[in-house]
Amino acid sequence: MLKILINIYSSYTLSLDNYWLAGFTQADGCFHISIVKSKTHKTGYSVRLEYSLKQNDDIPLKLLYNNLKMGNLSQYSSGIWCYKSTGFKTAFHIINYFDNYRLFGGKYVDYLKFRKVYIMITEGKHLENEGIKKLKVLQPKDPQRLIRKKYNVVHLLCYIKI
Repeated sequence: MLKILINIYSSYTLSLDNYWLAGFTQADGCFHISIVKSKTHKTGYSVRLEYSLKQNDDIPLKLLYNNLKMGNLSQYSSGIWCYKSTGFKTAFHIINYFDNYRLFGGKYVDYLKFRKVYIMITEGKHLENEGIKKLKVLQPKDPQRLIRKKYNVVHLLCYIKI
């Protein structure tokens, strides 16, 4: 029985010309902007964009990974699966998708910040001190606010480095 189910799922392909990924991201996705100190960058900071999806079931994440052919797929010791990408090429594809298939609420705001940082990076703003100051404004100020809002562990993993 299990072999039959696996064969059925392996024959599926994922299409990104619909709201599937938007709905999935609305529920279990994260857009993260990371600005960390760096000795190798002229400004003293490195800027990274990260998109991630976490789920108990690996099948939708494998379908996404196979479609994008970018990013990483891993499983935490808790059993939760995670698709994660910090690649600039993936960010380009993710942004093109979410420009056509919109999110809503706070997730949309997070996406707009992610998109704005991407654009600033393409303009080279991350290589200037003034640009770093502007980028820092877009970073979440208080990750502890998420804990106070009683988010579940899956959502917290998107914001707290493990």
